[in-house]
Amino acid sequence: MKSKKTIEILVIVNAVIFCLASCNNNVKTNVVNSKNEMNIMTDENLSEITIGKQIWLGNNLNVIVFKNGDTIPEARTNEEWQKAGKEGKPAWCFYNNEKETAKQYGKHYNWFAVNDPRGLAPDGWLIPSDEDWSTLEEFLGGEKIAGTKIKSSSNWVENRNGTNETKFTANPSGGRSYDGLFDGIGWGAGWWCSSTYDNENALLRSVRFDDNEIHRGIVSKQSGMPVRCIKK
Repeated sequence: MKSKKTIEILVIVNAVIFCLASCNNNVKTNVVNSKNEMNIMTDENLSEITIGKQIWLGNNLNVIVFKNGDTIPEARTNEEWQKAGKEGKPAWCFYNNEKETAKQYGKHYNWFAVNDPRGLAPDGWLIPSDEDWSTLEEFLGGEKIAGTKIKSSSNWVENRNGTNETKFTANPSGGRSYDGLFDGIGWGAGWWCSSTYDNENALLRSVRFDDNEIHRGIVSKQSGMPVRCIKK
């Protein structure tokens, strides 16, 4: 288990989130054919993947309501995004406000949606903790090499694709900064942890085009990133 001292603070370039510039036979893929009517994730059947003793969703979260049916507000403009973050209110968006990106990248949520007591994750699923991610990394041989095993085998800049041997299919989804700017698509991907860091920041995991690692870092709770759920 990594200590707090090992936390890598991601470099913020122009106020954006990302630093731009061996799995075994325990891995298997299943299909889930059920949907929660109050919390539809996608228009298609959901997939789940087993990696070691963990079961992960095979795609990023794509919901617009909490588990109790309350709508999560969409924040399209920079002003709407900034206002939600400053007031500590939940919000989501499509990357670059383009609906067609959701199928590949899911939606981007701020921390306040992730941590809302009404529940962002569908029934039977959780937002993964820092410890959940560490368990995944350890099973895949450590954070230094685990990134390439979860990165998708296409869509990365400079052809810096992963092997995707886990079927995790981490596409380079980019992110949205606290002030509403989008960047990083093709270059990096990040996901919220359920674990907070301090009053202003939460923990995340990310992968980048230029190395094979899963990076552990902190990011402003007002930022927007995808969510990948783990089964209870």
